[in-house]
Amino acid sequence: MNISLIWASFLLFGFSPMPSIPPQEANLYCSDEYHFCAKYPASILTEKITLPQENGISLKTEDGFAEVVIAGFPLLEDMNPKSIFLASARGKTTPSQEPKVISSIFGEDFYECYFMVDRNFYYHQAYFFNDYFVRVEIRAPINMPDKLQILQQQIRLDFGAPQLEGNASEGDEIGGRLY
Repeated sequence: MNISLIWASFLLFGFSPMPSIPPQEANLYCSDEYHFCAKYPASILTEKITLPQENGISLKTEDGFAEVVIAGFPLLEDMNPKSIFLASARGKTTPSQEPKVISSIFGEDFYECYFMVDRNFYYHQAYFFNDYFVRVEIRAPINMPDKLQILQQQIRLDFGAPQLEGNASEGDEIGGRLY
């Protein structure tokens, strides 16, 4: 086993209890096309960009060290959770590198995976539906495992019909519209 993988596992899971901070003020992003809403801590993730394909959002911390991407994607016939994870993880590496998987679980309609590439930890969580999937990707430097865990705790997805306009509050983005 690679020493960096052992060290990464220790950094991510070996410390005392998982950090816990009180819930932060949350913003809401909803996608009409992919039928999900995502709540994220606005006080931690201060930079927000709508993805060029308009299928989700990219969020960054003020210092730029941590990043979250929440997006929906069309599901092609030959795709499955493991192949989608591998394609995404390998897209973050050079051709001669492989991502170092720390822990993972794959099901027929979901996957969750912690992995490492270079000097970054990644957490992926994806949910699969008939013709699309929704994925949360969190990236944080290996010297900031607490940031990864805090973001993981505070980002929430809700599936089904996006929130109705009457339920939106200021700062919420529903179907690409900011309220």
